[in-house]
Amino acid sequence: MTTIRQNRYTIVPCSRGARCEWTASPTNPDATLQELLALQLEDGGWSTSALLSDWKGLARPDDRPLQTKTSDGYGTGLIIVIARELGLPANDARLQRGVEWMHANQRESGKWFTPSPVKDCGNLISNVGSAFAVLALQACGELPAGPFGRETPATR
Repeated sequence: MTTIRQNRYTIVPCSRGARCEWTASPTNPDATLQELLALQLEDGGWSTSALLSDWKGLARPDDRPLQTKTSDGYGTGLIIVIARELGLPANDARLQRGVEWMHANQRESGKWFTPSPVKDCGNLISNVGSAFAVLALQACGELPAGPFGRETPATR
């Protein structure tokens, strides 16, 4: 389960069937959404490290600062999925800039790179970031709905 703590709230995705629902606290999801959207970088994406920068005790082992100005697949995909779940339309200019970032930054392997904010953990965070990127593209109508968007189960 991914938990993003940003300033005074926590966003927790939880599985309910085939759909993610997001819990934002305090109970003002609009303020939560606006704070997250305000973290969008000039290139149209979002940085995972910027979402984590106020965690107490979160530090790199080499004491270098977190890279909060570098967009990545995890941050960009996650924020777009959250925004869509909180009701922001897919044609919102900020989301479209994020979608453009994803189209421009997909690697030849098909993944979106996400550096670990604090230590090298292989490709784990890039794999999860790529999953969020795909979900974000799907949420914005850039990909077919797939099995989770069907009205009825597929026949066998």
